[in-house]
Amino acid sequence: YQSAHHCIIPSVSSEGHQPKEAIRTRTKRIVLGAGKTVAQTRGWTKLGFYDIRKHFSCKAYAHDQTKLLPTMEDWNFFRYILKKYVDKDLYFDDPVPPTKGYSFDNGGPPPYYAAHSPTGKGRGLFASRDIKKGELVHDGGPGDVIFPDAMSWRQFIFNLPRDRACDMIDWTWTQQMEEGGDFRIFTAMNISILVNSGKKKFSNLSPKSSYCDKESYDFRGGETCSSKIYALRDIKKGEELLYDYKWYPTVWHKARLGRGANNDQKRVTKTSK
Repeated sequence: YQSAHHCIIPSVSSEGHQPKEAIRTRTKRIVLGAGKTVAQTRGWTKLGFYDIRKHFSCKAYAHDQTKLLPTMEDWNFFRYILKKYVDKDLYFDDPVPPTKGYSFDNGGPPPYYAAHSPTGKGRGLFASRDIKKGELVHDGGPGDVIFPDAMSWRQFIFNLPRDRACDMIDWTWTQQMEEGGDFRIFTAMNISILVNSGKKKFSNLSPKSSYCDKESYDFRGGETCSSKIYALRDIKKGEELLYDYKWYPTVWHKARLGRGANNDQKRVTKTSK
């Protein structure tokens, strides 16, 4: 599975140079930062996900229930840093602002809005209208950003101030784009990233299938390559949207963001938004 609308950033090497076998996308191939190192932290190119999260002291911030909703200024800043330090030719041309989501059905935004959760989950997503069981609620393709490697992700994170770095760290996950494929590093540049977990018991959203190459609509659980999320049941307007994070197993060592020597075997789930 690979959506043509995913934003796939060209690869960079650990020295900051474009490798010979760069990924071709709708953006142009570039050389990152003229080979200059953008982070001042010693050994930053070797740090794993947990090391970076600790470096920015994100634990307390992640559980702060008073975090503000991202504004247009915030999203524009994230985009600016992505363009400046990762891909200068990257562009965002969606007419729907990231504070509303992205172009979804007939060019309008998806059927949800961002607000603070009344159940202590921090920021979250809520249905903007009644949603029928089986209805497509989210399609990650138009809004997801896929980093080609751990180094590009580090370049991005280490050029953000602490609070915004912590947001993006906790808004990052890994996912396969095809069955048996490599685990890639994903994030999103719109409010869709604010969806909270309901685990298996309370989730009202889910991908259709646990298999990467099927759309069997059986909701059997497990892992998936699909970025399309559907309603598990009828959802009322104003109800919080929740899905089980286990659908997308975050396995940092398989994306070369493991602790220390890139061999961490642990998994991590998203914290409150």
